[in-house]
Amino acid sequence: MAEYYNVTTNLGDAEIANAIATNTKLNITHVAFGDGNGSVPTPNKARTSLVREVHRQAVTKYERHATNANWIVIETIIPSGVGGFTIREMGIIANGKLISYGSHAPFEKVADPSGVSEYRLRFTQNVTDGSVVEIMLDESLIYASQEWVKENFIKRSEIVDNLITDDPAKPISARQAKILNEKMLEGLFENDSPIDRTNQRHPNITYTNPSDKRYMLIYLDIELTQSNQTPGIIFIDESEVFTFWGGANLNSTLVIPPKGTIKIQVNEHQVEFFSILSWREM
Repeated sequence: MAEYYNVTTNLGDAEIANAIATNTKLNITHVAFGDGNGSVPTPNKARTSLVREVHRQAVTKYERHATNANWIVIETIIPSGVGGFTIREMGIIANGKLISYGSHAPFEKVADPSGVSEYRLRFTQNVTDGSVVEIMLDESLIYASQEWVKENFIKRSEIVDNLITDDPAKPISARQAKILNEKMLEGLFENDSPIDRTNQRHPNITYTNPSDKRYMLIYLDIELTQSNQTPGIIFIDESEVFTFWGGANLNSTLVIPPKGTIKIQVNEHQVEFFSILSWREM
C-alpha cells in the first residue's frame, strides 16, 4: 500500500450511495487539513473528523476525471498569509461531513504575506466502493519551499539595468550584459585612460559619445545641496536611468553606448546649488 493514501469514510460511502440513488451531485465544499497531533495518522473509514484540524480551505474546483468516471479531481489553494502549522492529514468535506480521510506527507505551511508560501493542492479521489487509493498529486504543479525561493528567486526590482551600483549581489540585466559583452569584444572603451572633463561638463546640456563603435565609461560625482520637490534626473539616450534629490552626493559609473547621449537635468531654480565634483570619461 502507498505510504500516503486516503479512504472514503463510512459517512462518505453513505453520501456517495445517496448521490447515486438520487442522481445528484456531491456538494464538495472544503478540504480540511490537520497536523495529526504530531504524527502522520493511518487513514480509518470510521473517522468523522480529523485527528486535529488546523485549517479548512474552500475548494477551488472539483470535477469528474476526463477519462475515468469513477474519479473526481479536486483543487484547492491555501493562501500565503495562512500558515504556521504542519500538514500531516487531510479530508474532503461534502454536505458538511467528512466523506474522505487521508494521510499526507509532512509539509510545513508557513504564513508569509509576501506571496512565496502559497500551497496548491490538486489530487484525484476514487469514489468507487469506498476503495483505498493513493493520493495522486498532479505532477504538472511545481512546489518550492520558502527557503528555496529566498535562496534562488530574484525579484525583478533587484535586477540592475543602469550600472550605477557596486553591490556585488545585484544581478545585471540582459541589456547591460550585452553592452559589456560587446564592449569586451571591441576590446576598449572610447578612451584608453580616464580623461578629466569636470570643468567642461554642465547640467541641462546633452553630451554625445563621439564613437560609433566603442562605449564610453563615465565616472561621475555630483552634488545637489538644496533639497527640493523637483529631483535631478540623469538621462542616457533620452531614457531616465537615475533620479537624485538634494542633500547628498551621488557617485555613479555610467556606460554610454556608441553615439549615445547623456544629460543631467536640473530644475533651473536648483542650478546654483548644483555642482559636478568629478566627471571622468574612459
